[in-house]
Amino acid sequence: EKKEYNVNSNLIIEQNKIVLIEDFANTSCNPCVISNKIIHSLLTKTYGSNKIIAIKFPTNFPSPNDPFYKHNKVDSDSRINFYNVVSAPSTFIDGRLVNNSLDSNSVKAAIDQSLNTTPNFTININKTVTTDSIIINIGIEKVSESGYNYSNLVLNTVLFEKEISFATPPGSNGETIFYDVMRKML
Repeated sequence: EKKEYNVNSNLIIEQNKIVLIEDFANTSCNPCVISNKIIHSLLTKTYGSNKIIAIKFPTNFPSPNDPFYKHNKVDSDSRINFYNVVSAPSTFIDGRLVNNSLDSNSVKAAIDQSLNTTPNFTININKTVTTDSIIINIGIEKVSESGYNYSNLVLNTVLFEKEISFATPPGSNGETIFYDVMRKML
């Protein structure tokens, strides 16, 4: 988010850092229940969506029958392979693996560390919704030159579903409500 203020003819730009949480989970992963609660609580109670965005990527382990994984194996596998994820839960904060996804203090510390960094980009998103389409325009602007090789950057746009509820658990871990589930990567 970028806000511009004109104060005494001096332009002041205020950047708000938004941290990206990418979490890998499975509907039959028992420890994922704890990780899911931690991330949902941090998103809804501690920080809010103006500070963090969470995206849950379904895995095929411990069970290949996760309905979210089966819905979009290609995009799930692509992200699993990108990070070389070998277990669930695995949590990444701004691309860095959290040491312990089951420890709320470790996850919070990683978020706080990222929040205290200067953003390298500003991203402006505008959308237009009509009866038969959604048009999304994304503008990205460099803020910092800090060590990035800008020629190799790739923009991944992820469509995720905010909340999905089931009458009965779709997996063996007992969960019936799922948040921020990746549905499609563009």
